[in-house]
Amino acid sequence: MNVDDEASTATRGADRAKPGPVLSRGRHPDAEPGVCLMEFTALLAGEDLTDRPICVHPLVAAVARVVNDAVSDEVRDELLALGPALPGTTTDVPEIADRITLTVIEAALPVALPIWAPRLRRERRRILRRLGHGESPSTPHRMRSEERTVTFAAASLAVARTEDPDGELIRLLDDVLAVAGGTARGGRAGDAVKDSPHPDQQRAAGSGRRHVLAGPAHRRWSHRPHRADQ
Repeated sequence: MNVDDEASTATRGADRAKPGPVLSRGRHPDAEPGVCLMEFTALLAGEDLTDRPICVHPLVAAVARVVNDAVSDEVRDELLALGPALPGTTTDVPEIADRITLTVIEAALPVALPIWAPRLRRERRRILRRLGHGESPSTPHRMRSEERTVTFAAASLAVARTEDPDGELIRLLDDVLAVAGGTARGGRAGDAVKDSPHPDQQRAAGSGRRHVLAGPAHRRWSHRPHRADQ
């Protein structure tokens, strides 16, 4: 083996020895101490370090930030497997945004905090009316409102006392990605609407899935906060 071959082998060995990315709560000024799932996705897609990458649908990103911060430290790195599915979900199709929001609301309503439940029920009724009357144009105000709604809904699930809190949150993000047409599933964001179940089917599929335990929540959604909603 010549010197160049030895150097190449050593380099490959060093690359294999490099530790993978470590996910941690909140947003970070640089990647040295770790990154959140959205920051990892931004870097994966070739963007600057940000917890709001332009390659990810804003509502998917909102759910991902809550899930990243709320799951236990022991399972957080499992979210890395979802990284390749997140880029490419951005779309301006308003029905996809409505179906993402409805998916998160339906998951959260059985366990929603009293302070958030009325808003979630109100938004659910509004979305069902829109879906029943055909597509309506999206606006920046509507997207900001839906981003706040999915954040409240996902946070309600995060603080709920359930039998499998980490599993519930990861399944929620997985469900949201399915609606958005995550690329790891071989879909495109524009295909998600035709593949999404009717709202009545969503409710039927989700009923009985989450089991709430009696007593106060056993954990709290506490973290170094991500950037406040715009």
